Amino acid sequence: MKSALRLAIVLCSVISMSGLSLFLAAQDKPQIAGLDSLALTDTILFVDTIQPELRIGIFSGGNISSARVSKVPVMPQSRAGFHMGLRTEMEFAWPVYLLFEAEYSQRGINSSYETLGGLRVSEIFKFGYLNFPIVFQFGIPINNRFDFSAGFGAVPSALISRTRSIRFNDADTSFNIEKGLEGFDFGLEYRVGLEYRLSPRHSLTLNGRYLHGLQNILILPTTDDDRDWKNTNFSLSVGVMYQLQHSVR
Repeated sequence: MKSALRLAIVLCSVISMSGLSLFLAAQDKPQIAGLDSLALTDTILFVDTIQPELRIGIFSGGNISSARVSKVPVMPQSRAGFHMGLRTEMEFAWPVYLLFEAEYSQRGINSSYETLGGLRVSEIFKFGYLNFPIVFQFGIPINNRFDFSAGFGAVPSALISRTRSIRFNDADTSFNIEKGLEGFDFGLEYRVGLEYRLSPRHSLTLNGRYLHGLQNILILPTTDDDRDWKNTNFSLSVGVMYQLQHSVR
């Protein structure tokens, strides 16, 4: 499974770099509404677009994360966190857009239980991930200022920090989790959003996203071990987008 995740991340990187390379190659050729342009259009898969719209932006917001667990001695409760990142958006074939993002996001859970002696124990698992979503998004104009969007895609992630805190009575202990967790995660993301155009090139965005983890993040010592921990995450973000180039059809 780890090899499959690594292969997925490599493929995602190749796809994103290939898309950027094709876009840069398009800029070196004259934008003529003739046979050359039509051939170029077919090559880069923009069905009705000679020159695709290209935008970049930044975003940040809050998270509510949790987990789906099986045979793990925790009782998952949601935990608040934050995220921030960079976004590139390229028109694929109107109204479909292809988004590439690089994002830092906090995940994890809170858990609490009571021992046989009546001692109340709280545990906090804090994970930090670098996410690289690749999303197909549909944009639908509402009026001259507002657009509605909906999208889905794959989210490969790399684990960069892992902390566990244990609290009971007046004691509070935190330590890094040295082993037992996969360094990679993978999931599917679903999102909806609104966009408000401030000017022909600038706009504000509001997005709600749900990440459904598919990877068991626990490293199991044997194949008979059927413990399971899969991340889930809901996030709400605001952002700013800037248009680098207009579309030409």
